[in-house]
Parts: sequence; C-alpha cells; structure tokens
Amino acid sequence: MFKKYGILLWLLCLFMPGVYAQEALSVLQRPITISVDSSSVENIIDRLVIENDLYFSYNPQILPTGLHSCHAEKMPLKNVLRKLLPGSDYQFEVIDNQIIIKRLEREPLRVSAQVIDRKSRDPVPYASVTIEGQSIGTITNSDGRFDLVIPQRLLDHDILIGCLGYVEFRIAPDSLKSVSQIDLKPVSYRLREVRVKPVEPEEIIARFRAHITDNYTLTPQLMTTFYRETVKQDGEYMGMWEAVMEMLKSPYRGVASDKVRFVKGRKSEFSNSYKDVKLKIQGAPIILPSSTW
Repeated sequence: MFKKYGILLWLLCLFMPGVYAQEALSVLQRPITISVDSSSVENIIDRLVIENDLYFSYNPQILPTGLHSCHAEKMPLKNVLRKLLPGSDYQFEVIDNQIIIKRLEREPLRVSAQVIDRKSRDPVPYASVTIEGQSIGTITNSDGRFDLVIPQRLLDHDILIGCLGYVEFRIAPDSLKSVSQIDLKPVSYRLREVRVKPVEPEEIIARFRAHITDNYTLTPQLMTTFYRETVKQDGEYMGMWEAVMEMLKSPYRGVASDKVRFVKGRKSEFSNSYKDVKLKIQGAPIILPSSTW
C-alpha cells in the first residue's frame, strides 16, 4: 500500500511542473485584441487588465516614458507586451496566473574624480554630485573625491556638480569616464542689505509662537537621510561607512519618538592596520576623611 501511494506521489510531483509551465504558456499565449493611440505604457497595461481579466505586477518607474500606440488583433499577449517592452530590456515571469514584469539591469557605469577650486587648486569638500532630474547622487569627501554609480538607463542624463560659492559644472557621463579632476569656478553673489536693530526678547518670543504652525509641521513627515562616517589615523584613511536611512519625524505636538529605518549602506575598509596604543595606568583607592563625606 505504501508503495502504491509512493508511486502516486511521484507521478504528482512529475506532473505539477508541467501544469505550471502550461499555465504560464497559456497566459502569455492568450489572444489579445487592443487598439490604443498616444497613451502611456502604464495606461495600456491597465487597459489590458480591464478588458482581458489579466493580473500584472511591476514597478511603474521601470516602464518606458512618453506616449505609445498599441494595435493588435488576436495577437498572443507575449507579442503585444514585446511591442511595448523590448526583450533586450524586459522579461516576463508568470506565477500563479500573475504576470511579473522585470527590467533587465545592465552593468552600471562607475565613475570617480576629484573636485578642486580652479584658482587655489585646493579640494572642494562636500560638493554635491547628482544625476540631472533624478534622486541619485553623492557628495565629495574631505579630499574632494567622489565615486558615483550611474545606471545604464540614465546614461543620457548629465551629471551636475555644484557647491555653494561656485558655478555649477555640467558634464556627460561618457565624458566623465576620462576625467580625473574637475575644476569649479568660484563665484561671488551680491546680497541684499541687512539692517540690524535692537529687539526686545519678549517680541522675539511672541513672533516665534505666532509662527509655530508655519515653521514646524503638525503632521508626521517621512524624510530620507544620508550618513557618512570616516576614520583617520595619522592622516591616513582607515575606513569609510555610508548609509541611506529613512526617518519618520514626529509632529511638533506629537508625543511619539522619531523612528529611523536603515535602507541600504556600503563600507570601505582599507588595508591599513590600526596602530595600537599601549597605556599603563597605576593607582590606588582614595580614602577621604569622614568629615568630607
């Protein structure tokens, strides 16, 4: 009897992968009829979902931008999707009758350089290095150096390098590959006249209280923060740690504490070994007169 059930279980395990494969094949081979002009890819996918009872899972940020047209008459779903999402950049996976859209990430471009003052030739620390129109970027360290990883899909965006007191520098990623040093031109700004007059402390406090709702939020705020820590010994870097974190800031009148969540991080520990410092401490208990207790 046990042998009989064992054979049935073996046949079931052998049969199930074929069922899932057929299910994936049947969904992607389903004939689709659609006609859409000048619409976003996300809207076209929504149209497919509504008219054909399909289920998709994807990140909207990975979809192509701009307006597209899609016309098909009883065409397999896979071919319809390939007209919108090229096979060189996207792949599809079917799990439990749900179509998952993934973007194929090619090897990113890694660039590094040093930012210096054009006149003094000194390093420019803490200058911002960002990809134009994106939230991806970094800052230079105390020596003016930076490393930036640029995804392949953003290679057509310029790199912007700026710092307070300097003219913003713009360069294409391909040009940055062959550049080891970037000169920032100093610039002076004319500020408006500032008048200083004595003010009573009570007036300052009154103004502060009147603008609490303007200067402090009354609702929780989710902020993205950047953390960097470096360790130096005898002028040489021993290690560097960086992290991106999210902070949930409590409102001004809230009683809850702020919360911090680690998103991602990286570290560089150099081969230099720490130099030990040996200390010898001698001492004994100090007995104080009872009158001083």
